[in-house]
Amino acid sequence: MRAAVITAAGKVGVEDWPDPVAGDGEVLIKLRRAALNRRDWFLLGDPAAVGLELPTVIGSDGAGVIEALGSGVSGLVVGQEVVILPEFNWGESEEAPGPDFELLGASTQGTHAESIVVPAESAYPRPQRLTWEESAALPLASLTAWRALFKRGGLESGQTVLITGASGGVSTYAIQIAAASGARVLNENTAAEMHKLHAAQGSTRSGMGLGFRVTYANGRRTICHGGDGSGFTALIGAHPDERVGVALLINTGGAQTARSVIGNTALALLAGDTPPRRQKSAPPLTTGVYRSTYWDIEIEARDGGAPTLVCTEGLLVREDPTDSRLDGTPEGRLEGVGGLFHGFEIDLEDSDPPQVMGGVYPFTFVRTGELPTGAATVDEHILLGGKWSGTVRTPLGAMVATLTVNDERSMAITTPLGVDHQIENADARSGRVEGEFSLSLPGVGEHRCFLRLAAIGGALTGKIYARGRFGEAAMPTDLTRV
Repeated sequence: MRAAVITAAGKVGVEDWPDPVAGDGEVLIKLRRAALNRRDWFLLGDPAAVGLELPTVIGSDGAGVIEALGSGVSGLVVGQEVVILPEFNWGESEEAPGPDFELLGASTQGTHAESIVVPAESAYPRPQRLTWEESAALPLASLTAWRALFKRGGLESGQTVLITGASGGVSTYAIQIAAASGARVLNENTAAEMHKLHAAQGSTRSGMGLGFRVTYANGRRTICHGGDGSGFTALIGAHPDERVGVALLINTGGAQTARSVIGNTALALLAGDTPPRRQKSAPPLTTGVYRSTYWDIEIEARDGGAPTLVCTEGLLVREDPTDSRLDGTPEGRLEGVGGLFHGFEIDLEDSDPPQVMGGVYPFTFVRTGELPTGAATVDEHILLGGKWSGTVRTPLGAMVATLTVNDERSMAITTPLGVDHQIENADARSGRVEGEFSLSLPGVGEHRCFLRLAAIGGALTGKIYARGRFGEAAMPTDLTRV
């Protein structure tokens, strides 16, 4: 039979695979549809991390028709349409899996194939009101939602349940299942809080409300909402207390830093002169590298005479980031001057580890380590030709990538999203690798990616800048020769 076979990290292709045979207590199913889960993405990206032996076929969800029955099977017939329950050896309790629990598509062949063998107790009659696609996508996410609501949460009809992040598979099922059970989805008090336009977060007085970010800029309460697309970046902002606002459109992509600076300057002009500034001593800044709890953005906190924040990685960065100096405000707070944090109140949390809070979103940054000590030396005489493989740290998690350098002007890159993307404007000389390529991300759209790597310590290290509809992500990249 044919199957989607993983042969290496990030590499999958349709190949021949041995035909499965039903043993005692098992059924052979001809698959009509198979579904994808985020788990499959993780297994493809780093199979060694979960102990997968390659080559392998993954996939947990599927639906099909029984082709053969093993000995001792009763209650099922050949030709019967079934949905596969992908959970094996769940255990005694419905609240949590036991020690022998496993999911289909790890140690056993998964559903990304033409046929599969599963225990007979894992084959259930397919609901005829559902399409094949709906049937295949049902088991893993819906059972997770059901157990969370009723077995762990103890939800009953008439009760109210708040379901957060209601856009993924599990949460989408949770909404439907909870509503069908007679529960109210979303607490009324929570809905009221969402409409206040100000849900406070920490001593920065910042937070989220009704889809807007609430923060303090130029000494005033500010609400804002931003977005990016191909070739533009936009901002809607207002000072509600002064009843002034601005709508901003910049006709160039990846301009989030400019958006915050220009938008706040326009709002300050509309609201009148900014409150008088009285310079005060800034609270002590713990220098080091900080990373945000949202969108995986990295900043460096420096103190070269004045406390300064520099954005070095993430969605809001350029190749040559601008420093944000932290000045005191009349209230004894800190305010960014220049760069990404320009005009925004910043708060330094004396915690363990230390935290920096504030900015356009607003963000919470947690200290993760010391500042880098000096620039590493680039090996300008290294031979760059050949294959280099490693990881790219994206805002959605680590992604495996393999870069093939054919010569100084010819390169290709392979990721889980595509094989042998040709690098345009390729330049591999003097220990540095640069170029451009396009990548299409499901549900996110087209991205233009820019390679900026250097040979340091025998490896290629640096960043890939991915520019798309949601802005620009600076993704740390580390590749070693294979």
